[in-house]
Amino acid sequence: MTTHGVTLPELLLGLTLSGIVAGITAPRLVRWPDRMAVEASTAATRDLLDQARTAAIRLARPVGILDSAGALRIRTTIDTTPITLRTRQLDPGVTIRGLDRPLGFGPHGLAIGVANRTITIERGRISREIVVSRLGRLR
Repeated sequence: MTTHGVTLPELLLGLTLSGIVAGITAPRLVRWPDRMAVEASTAATRDLLDQARTAAIRLARPVGILDSAGALRIRTTIDTTPITLRTRQLDPGVTIRGLDRPLGFGPHGLAIGVANRTITIERGRISREIVVSRLGRLR
């Protein structure tokens, strides 16, 4: 006579192993939304910095980056009138440090007010850094 099924020790072993695997992977899954938001905001910030540098060269005038009310703005001044060239909203919960002081690019693409400025993008326990050199390069 053959029986089909599992014994109690086999069942307990299977449940124990699945609990261990869940315990290992759960913390990573919980941080996943933070990681995705930080990666997206980092890419958007790098893109905005590149656009600001390109705009400064193209317009042959200083262009600055401002962090205001959860949005990054590329601004310049034409005939004493401030003009916003581009705005990028940040993902909810993402904070940016390092733009509390003026950051801009001059007409030749060189950074103004920067000596290897580090911009930190954070959400939860996840963070990424962008370093702007005085030559306007991003790392």
